[in-house]
Amino acid sequence: MAAKLGMSEQYLYQCLTGRKAMSPLEAVKVEVASDRAVRRWHLRPDDWHLIWPELIGTEGAPLPFQSGGSDSAGKATGAGAGEPAALFLS
Repeated sequence: MAAKLGMSEQYLYQCLTGRKAMSPLEAVKVEVASDRAVRRWHLRPDDWHLIWPELIGTEGAPLPFQSGGSDSAGKATGAGAGEPAALFLS
C-alpha cells in the first residue's frame, strides 16, 4: 500500500498509529486507495472537521469534539485511535 501511494512504510505506519499527522492530500489518497476502509478523520483526528467541514455528519464520522488527540506520552487517543493501523498492519 505504501509504495502504491508513493510513501514509505514507516511514514504510513506512523500516520496510521497517530504518531504523525498526514497531509490533507495524502489523507485523501489513503482514503481512496483503501476504498474508504481508512477515512480522512482517522488520519487527521484533531482537525479533519476544519479541513473538510463537508464531512461533518457523514456516516461513521466522529463528532468534532470526540476526535482524538494525544495523551501526555504522545499516544493517539479518542474515537478511532489505532483502528486504521489494524486494517493494514495485521
